[in-house]
Amino acid sequence: MTFDRSIILSTGLLVVLAVTTNQAQIRAPEPSREAQIKQEIEKKFSEEKFLEDLTVDVEERTVTLTGSVPSAWVKEQAIETARKVAGVEWLISELTIPKAESDAILGQQVANEILRYVLYTVFDSVDIGVDQGTVILVGQVTEPHKANEIVRRASRVAGTQEVRNEIEVLPASPMDDRLRQLIATQIYRHDMFRRYANRANPPIHVILKNGRVTLTGVAASNIEKAIAGRIARQTFGVFSVENKLQIMSR
Repeated sequence: MTFDRSIILSTGLLVVLAVTTNQAQIRAPEPSREAQIKQEIEKKFSEEKFLEDLTVDVEERTVTLTGSVPSAWVKEQAIETARKVAGVEWLISELTIPKAESDAILGQQVANEILRYVLYTVFDSVDIGVDQGTVILVGQVTEPHKANEIVRRASRVAGTQEVRNEIEVLPASPMDDRLRQLIATQIYRHDMFRRYANRANPPIHVILKNGRVTLTGVAASNIEKAIAGRIARQTFGVFSVENKLQIMSR
């Protein structure tokens, strides 16, 4: 009898062990494709600290982003980051941007950012308009990369809802290059303007397009405006001059 019981107990132990082994081999279910997309986007957002607080929802490979971001640039970064994740077919942005204190303050902040751009020179001219947080950039620059950087800087300012880019890139021209250098040198060597010569952003800008000159910026008086215009008109090779200098308010 003792022998028979030992056989039964041993057999029972083998059954228990077999059941335990089979249970260990059962794998957890794979996450759905939507869950994988959500995890991948959230991982990428966490790597960019300014995006980590956004909410990501995925349904049938359509991604919906919600949350608050400081500027149009951050909003665009979030959208582009999510779009690049494999499997995303559609994207809905419900991201919001808190408005600036006022359009005037936002415009001044954008202007300050542009003026801090080291490649924005006396040969470029950009005017800034703001309408309910939408920044409108109008003017001329000498190189395409300048326009791109100016738009980027404007879009990064907190409160910017959108940037409308109406900046013209001036055509490449050795003749225009020579004339703009010559006119600017003559203006800032004149006794009337010598005090501005060493400024990072001198007040009078010289815009050249196919031999046609536009003077933009500010002058301290009508006399300064007239002298700058006369210098440009008397420069050999200039076809026409439009003097758009504004008189500086006192």
